[in-house]
Amino acid sequence: MSVTDRIVNYLKNGEFASANLTDFYQLTTGAALTDMEGWATTGNMVLRGKGTETYGIMAGWRYILPAIADMRYDDAFIDWAQQLTNSLGQPKLDAGYLNRLRGLPLPITIDAIPDGSVIFPGPLARITGPALATKWVDTAINDITRRGISVATKVARLVWASGGKLALADNSMRRSGDVLGLMVGDICNAMGMPTSNMAVAQANGTKPAGTMDHWFLSLKVVQYYDAYPQANPLDRTTRIDALVYAYRSFIQANPADGALLLDLAPLEEGLEAAIIALQQTAPHNYAVRNDSGNLGTSAVYIRTKLDKAGLGQIRILLSGGLRAVNIFNLVEEGRPFFGAGIGEYFQPHAETKSKGPHEAPVNTEIVTKFGSGTSPSGKMYNSIKISDEPAKASRGGKLDLWVLTDPDAEGREARI
Repeated sequence: MSVTDRIVNYLKNGEFASANLTDFYQLTTGAALTDMEGWATTGNMVLRGKGTETYGIMAGWRYILPAIADMRYDDAFIDWAQQLTNSLGQPKLDAGYLNRLRGLPLPITIDAIPDGSVIFPGPLARITGPALATKWVDTAINDITRRGISVATKVARLVWASGGKLALADNSMRRSGDVLGLMVGDICNAMGMPTSNMAVAQANGTKPAGTMDHWFLSLKVVQYYDAYPQANPLDRTTRIDALVYAYRSFIQANPADGALLLDLAPLEEGLEAAIIALQQTAPHNYAVRNDSGNLGTSAVYIRTKLDKAGLGQIRILLSGGLRAVNIFNLVEEGRPFFGAGIGEYFQPHAETKSKGPHEAPVNTEIVTKFGSGTSPSGKMYNSIKISDEPAKASRGGKLDLWVLTDPDAEGREARI
C-alpha cells in the first residue's frame, strides 16, 4: 500500500469518516436549507493575504479527493444529533430533517490549483454542489490543505536556503505522529527530500535517512558503567571511554552509512570519543552530528579536530531546531557542514516559534466564502459581503487567478 493510500484510509476512517468534523452551525443552518434542495451552490476557497507572507506551495489534494468521496452523515452522528434539546426542552432539530441526512452522500465537484503549484493570496479552489454538501465539507478540506501547504512550503524554503548543496533529511516522525507525520514524509519524498520515516521509504523503495538518538547513546553508556562498576563517571577519561564503548557498539552493528551523535556529553568530550572510535573502526561513509549549542561555531571546531585527526572523510551533520532561515545563514557564513536533519520545523507554525532570526510565517489562512447559487430554473445569483471591516468585505470586479507555467510550454498562462 502506498503512503498516499495509507493517509487516505486514515482520513476515511478518521477526519472524513463522518460529516461531523465541522462547526455546529453547519447543522443548524442546514435545517433551514431543506427547501433549497434543488439549488446548486459554489464556495470559493481562498488563501487570505496579510502582507507578511511569501509564496506557498500547494499540497493536500492527493489525499483529500479520494478520502472525501465516501463522506456521509453516518448513523452515530445522526443518533447523537437527535438527542440534542433546546432551552424549551424540545428537540433542537427536526427529526425528519436529521433522518433525511442519514447516510446521505455529499456530492461535490472541486476545481482546484494542483498540488505542487506556487500559490499566493487568492483563490485556491471552487467547490460546487448541493447547498447541504458544499457548506459542510470546507472544514475538513481546509484542515488538510493547511497542513499540506505548510509542509510543502517549508521543504521549498529549505531547498532554496541550502542552495541545493546540502543533504537535507526529514526527521520529524516522532514529533509529528499520526497522519501529519505520514504527510510530512510523503510530501518530502515527493519533493525529493529524504526522510527517516520508514513507512514512506518502504512504500516508495527509497533509502531511509537517519543517524542515532540520545536514548540509544544513554543506554549504552549505562551498560558500560554496569559492566565496569569501578568506573568513576566523574573522571573525564572514564566518561570518554564510556562514549567510545557506545560508538563502537553502533559502528559494529552499522559498519557503513552512519552518524555518531556528539552532544550527550560536552562537545569536546563527545567529539574526542567519536574520533577515537572512528580511528579504531574505520567505518565507511560516516558522519558526526551535533544537535545543540552554536551550530555554526561548532561546525568549524568539529571540522578542525576531524582534519587534525586524519579524518577528513568524516562529514558533519547539524540538527536541533533548524529552520530555513538558519540553514541560509549557515550556508552564507560558509560553515563546513554536509547536511542537516529537520524535525520540529515541520510542525504547524514552528517557523515563527523558534529562537533566533525572524522567518516569515507560512500563509495557511484559508477561508471558504459563498460564491454563487443557481436556482432550479437555472438562474445564477452572485453574492457579495459588505462589512465595516475592509478586509472582510468582498472586492468589486471579477476575481482573477494567474497560474504561471513553463515559458517553453504551450499556453504560458491560464486564468481562472
